[in-house]
Order: sequence, then C-alpha cells, then structure tokens
Amino acid sequence: MLKSLHCLLLLSVLSGCAGTREITSLSQYLPDKEAPLKWHQSVDSLKKHYFTKEAYSAIRDIPTINGPDITPYAAGVNFVSNVASALTFNGVGRKVIADEDYLREHGALTLVHEYIHHLDDMDREEEGEFIDHDAFKKAYLMMANDQRWAGIVIDTERRANRFFTDVFGIGYMSEHIAYVGQFLLKAGGPDYMKHVYRKMLRIAYNGETIYRTVDGLVIRIKLGEE
Repeated sequence: MLKSLHCLLLLSVLSGCAGTREITSLSQYLPDKEAPLKWHQSVDSLKKHYFTKEAYSAIRDIPTINGPDITPYAAGVNFVSNVASALTFNGVGRKVIADEDYLREHGALTLVHEYIHHLDDMDREEEGEFIDHDAFKKAYLMMANDQRWAGIVIDTERRANRFFTDVFGIGYMSEHIAYVGQFLLKAGGPDYMKHVYRKMLRIAYNGETIYRTVDGLVIRIKLGEE
C-alpha cells in the first residue's frame, strides 16, 4: 500500500496538474495597450504572428502554463528546468512557465523570448534548423561596433549575464539569442542581425544594407538567403 502511494505521488509530480492552468486565451493576461491586438488574443495566434511557419510548427504544441516562478522560463530544455517544473507540479517536458502577474507587467514578448529558447534548444539538439549560432556570434560582434545599434548589445549584456540565466541556460549565448530576438521584434535592429533570425522569426529585412562602425568605417553588405 505504501509503495503504491509513493508511486502515485511520483506520478502526480511527473505529470503535474499543469493542464488545469494552461493559458490558451491570452489577452486577459497582457498589459492594456497590448491586449486589443488581434494577434495577442491567444497563445496560438501569438505564435503564428511572430514565428515563421516552420518555427510555429515546431512550437505549436508547447503549452504556456500559468505557474509559480521567479522569472518565466522554458521548461524541458535541460535537467534543471525539468526539476524546477516538476517540483512546482507542472510536470516535465517542454512548456513555458509564466506567472500571470509577470505577463501583465512585461507583455507578450516575454512569451516570445521563452519560445525562442525552445527553438534554440531544438536547433542545438538537431531537431530543426532555426538559427545559425556562428552567424549569430558574428552579427552580435558586428552590432557591438555598430554606430546605430551598439546599444542593443549593451542592454543585452546587462540582462543576459545573470545567475539564473547561467543555471537555466541551454548553451553558450542562449540568453543573448533570446534577448536580441525579442528586441528586434520590439524596436527593430540591423538587417544583418534580422537575417540571422530569418528561419525563426517573421521579420522583414533588406537584402542589401550599410554597416557603419563607431570609428566611421562604412561597409555595404549583401545578405543572401543561405
């Protein structure tokens, strides 16, 4: 009998009761200025709006759970995130854990940030091709010396290098990838960086762009599809 109770408890932790707290209709969880947007009506419409068709297909069935957290996180991308998810009765496996109060304060791009983590992890696990990590590093270094866009790097470095990102991170520069992607959708950015995200985010860019460095060097860049 005792063994059966232990098994039942273990099963409840692993499976969790996350399904009862899954967020599907989204607008009620967002700031007033974001809620009326038609692509913010549901988690699904948000995914379709911000992510490419291939990326949407990969994350379509990954739920968003209204659960306890210090900061939202992508559960199921590593051992630590699975443990945190299980211990808060959200089960194991891929999902986004986000507290409703945090969403109301910080908005929809919080979820985009976490789904970028899932796609980044899938790419690293060779479950899909969503971002070229070497190309990102190169573009990030260029952006750090960009006359117009170096501020993105300054802001990203401030946000990405923290204790929790080291513990819950999925790999080298994973937080940088999520924060830069989030920033591109919110405020724009250089075309050469948008090009890096072309398989992940629905984001337009010019095929030819001008790169101006902080020391005045001007370079014309042509961006190919591959």
